Amino acid sequence: MVDYRLAPENPFPAPLDDCIAAFEALVADTPTGEPIFVAGDSAGGNLSLAVLQHALKKKLPSHGGLLISPATDMRRLSPSIEGNDKTDSMLSSHMIEHAANLYMCGHDPADERASPLLGKLKGLPPLMVTASEDECLLDDSVQLRDAVEKVGGQITLLTRPGMPHIWPTMNLALPEAKEDLVKIIRFFSPLVKGI
Repeated sequence: MVDYRLAPENPFPAPLDDCIAAFEALVADTPTGEPIFVAGDSAGGNLSLAVLQHALKKKLPSHGGLLISPATDMRRLSPSIEGNDKTDSMLSSHMIEHAANLYMCGHDPADERASPLLGKLKGLPPLMVTASEDECLLDDSVQLRDAVEKVGGQITLLTRPGMPHIWPTMNLALPEAKEDLVKIIRFFSPLVKGI
């Protein structure tokens, strides 16, 4: 768990810089051959994908990523942001706009470090992505899946109707989250064994 600096006091790129620094420290402390995975939810999913792209650029080891309801595009162009505004039980289009503005603080949202959907996707490690069919950020995940598949990458998108934002983290309360946690473990198990 990375205790990265938070916006609005510390806007982009401070949170990403902290996550990259933590990842590089992890790589330095990890014995050769040991698997390294990156995971995050919501805004943390954004940071996780950007960290994986940094690892790819710097040729640092990474073996997989788990992105739970990630925000992948700070331009906020996904149709579901408005389309699911009435069905999202946790977020709204207004909340996403407000949070994105606080994070970007006037910086260009098309910067691929802030919008990793626009960054390099070819060569990323296998990705497991989850998104509720009713949440505003659904299409951030759908577009990521489509883009990764287009460049021949390995990505699994797990969706469910009627679930709240980041539902797989609620395994103590939601039976669907318990079921999907098993699916996530099954996704990563062969990656660990194959290393």
